[in-house]
Amino acid sequence: MYTPFRVTNAIHISNMYSLFTIHYPNGYTFDGEVHDFWECLFIRTGSLHVVGDDRVYDLAENDFIVHSPLELHKFVVTSSEGVDILVFSFDASGIILNKLMKNAFHLNAAAACNAAKIIDCINAYKNMFTNKLHISLRAAEYMTRDNIYSQTILSYIYLLLAFVKEDQIILPSSKSSSAVIFGEAVRCMENNIHTNLTIPRLSRILGASPTNIQNAFIKHSGLSVHKYFVKLKINTAISYLSKGMDVTTLAELLGFSSQAHFTNTFKKETGLSPTAYRKLLEKNHHSQLD
Repeated sequence: MYTPFRVTNAIHISNMYSLFTIHYPNGYTFDGEVHDFWECLFIRTGSLHVVGDDRVYDLAENDFIVHSPLELHKFVVTSSEGVDILVFSFDASGIILNKLMKNAFHLNAAAACNAAKIIDCINAYKNMFTNKLHISLRAAEYMTRDNIYSQTILSYIYLLLAFVKEDQIILPSSKSSSAVIFGEAVRCMENNIHTNLTIPRLSRILGASPTNIQNAFIKHSGLSVHKYFVKLKINTAISYLSKGMDVTTLAELLGFSSQAHFTNTFKKETGLSPTAYRKLLEKNHHSQLD
């Protein structure tokens, strides 16, 4: 008689949101975004200046960065010839995510080969889709059309994520004074997320002038200090909403003057009220379970 052995997945991808390759010219700036799913970016050629929360990187060919859910991220193309990148985003679970979270890597030959195979798969199937320039950001719209294609792509993505090694982690760039100020300021904001942290107070804590702090945020995030702090608060709010915290308690916890102020700010940043956003989170969670 055979005895079955339970198989535990190191990573399981339940939903795909985007999957595409694209070329951006020198100087192109992606202004940044926040979303509640994972996103990976692989540089095939060229170089990028990338910011993810408090981390600042200068990445080049065969570098790979992972943006965790609710991470504010942006990039600027720095190579004269532009950059060719692969981007994919997804919902997932599994222990591999602990290694990937908030990290960038310089891929070895095996991992880079799997990234190249994903790109080859995309190029091979371009004629299946209406957009001839690059595949639509809505991966779910086309991956379900061909199960073999979908399984092939996912297999290479799993292999890519599995082959990434801890000893290939790239440390955030800290050569410029502005990058150091920016990183320290964001970490200070995260530690004081429940207060109304002002620029003068931030200046005293960091020992940096208000002007240098403002300039660092504009350079590395494209946002003012106040706008960035608001986004951090909203990201924290989304995390608490997903855990079931009520809106009144959350508004007080994050230092808003009133529930109405919190609700208005949340809706301005996300397009939904906190209550509507929580219902959306619950709906997405149930769809993943299904």
